[in-house]
Amino acid sequence: MNINPLSVVITFPKRYFVPKIYFLLFFFIFNLYYFTSNIETEMRNMRKTIKVYADTSVFGGVFDEEFREHSLEFFYQVKEGRFNLMTSGVVQAEIQAAPPKIIDFFEEMLLYSEVIDISEEALRLRDEYLKSKIVLKKYSNDALHVALASVSDCRLIVSWNFQHIVHFDKIPLYNAFNVLLGYHEILIHSPSGVIHYE
Repeated sequence: MNINPLSVVITFPKRYFVPKIYFLLFFFIFNLYYFTSNIETEMRNMRKTIKVYADTSVFGGVFDEEFREHSLEFFYQVKEGRFNLMTSGVVQAEIQAAPPKIIDFFEEMLLYSEVIDISEEALRLRDEYLKSKIVLKKYSNDALHVALASVSDCRLIVSWNFQHIVHFDKIPLYNAFNVLLGYHEILIHSPSGVIHYE
């Protein structure tokens, strides 16, 4: 016969009042531990699999003295599985004008990344950013990076572009248009703000 533990507690005689309190306390602590453990596991899994869009500046940052350390650590953590790296045809095109060592490094990282195609949907979202003057038309590729990440369901963009992408004035504007047009908000940080520190 199946017995509900709670019904047993409820029917305890008064002389078992103290054990009943201990049982309820144990029951509460056990459930708190169980659900907390599950939440922590899910958060660890989410951190390992979060889709991150890296723009051209992050690949170039590997060979820039100012940004080298954090750029290398970001890509190391990509290889370790902490991030699901996304890049795009825009990055591929921009990289072609870079020095050979940057091109070689980019091609190496293609083994760990997924390339997003330039879609009509992304171009339409980019145009909305430009119409709203978040950035000027001559910086349309910067807007396209954000648009590509947004339509591809990336949760995070990493960039060293502090003028047109990682900027406290522009991030809320990108996100306002994303929400208005049915896309999710997207986090935008430099690599130094997302890598895991011991």
